[in-house]
Amino acid sequence: MGLPRTGNLFPTLCELAEIPVPAGLDGRSLVPLMQAEAAGWPNEVYCEPHHELNGPSEMVKQDHLKYFRFHGRDWPEQLFDLDADPEENRNLIDDPACAADLQRLHTRLDARSAERTAPTGNERTGGPFLPAVW
Repeated sequence: MGLPRTGNLFPTLCELAEIPVPAGLDGRSLVPLMQAEAAGWPNEVYCEPHHELNGPSEMVKQDHLKYFRFHGRDWPEQLFDLDADPEENRNLIDDPACAADLQRLHTRLDARSAERTAPTGNERTGGPFLPAVW
């Protein structure tokens, strides 16, 4: 069955406690980031916000670009350039100049969604948007 998904918390705690990190985990220690050693770490954030007004959604942010898509609502996707528009007032989803970036972020979000829903043998029952740890 393999090791369960642990995210980065378990390897981080192991390193802080000076305990060997087991091989084969899906995460890695955050200690280098805490020591301002960010080389080799992507500037990426993934989340699944759920709000009573807009329902479940998924978001991926890579560097200066932020891409949202909503589930259960017929709302348009959103793409923002946070360097040029930190207040997120201009949706670039239909901007042809952003087509390649949009495809890359869409593909990344699909990959994260697949990782989240892949069976691990440690599932809980409930809806499709359960908390996940990477």
